[in-house]
Amino acid sequence: MKALTTGPGKLTLKTGSERSVAVDYAAQVTSAEISVSSKTGDKIELLDGSTVADATTYEYKLKAEVLQNLSAKGIAGYAHEHPGEIIECEFVPNTADGAKFVGNVRIDPPKVGGKVGKSETTTIDWDFIGKPKFTAATKVGGEAP
Repeated sequence: MKALTTGPGKLTLKTGSERSVAVDYAAQVTSAEISVSSKTGDKIELLDGSTVADATTYEYKLKAEVLQNLSAKGIAGYAHEHPGEIIECEFVPNTADGAKFVGNVRIDPPKVGGKVGKSETTTIDWDFIGKPKFTAATKVGGEAP
C-alpha cells in the first residue's frame, strides 16, 4: 500500500481587489497540513430518562511553516497587510496525486523575527470558515491506488 508524500504541491490564495488572482506561495512553504479537530456536545437528558448525544462539530485549520518574506509577494507579508480578511485558499499536498482542499480561510498575521543573523521561517495557523471542499486523490505516490 502506498501513502502520500507531501510535495511538490501548491498553496494558492485568491488575492487582488476582486479576489480573482490565484497566487501560488508553494515556493515559500517548508511544511503544510490541514488539521481537523472535533468537539462532541454534551448528552442531552430527556424527560423520559433517556439521553441523546448533541451534535459533533469539526474545525479545520491550515497550518504551514513559511519563509519570513515580508515583501508584498511574501505570504507572511501578505498576511500582515490583510489581517482578518477571509479569502479562498487551495492546498494541494502533491500535484501528481490530485487530492486538494479548497475553502475560505481567515488571515491571521504570523510572528516575525528570530535569531539574529539567521534566515527565519514562521508558522501560519489559519481557520477555515466551515468545511473545505475535499477532492480525493486519483493517484497515490504518482501511481494508481
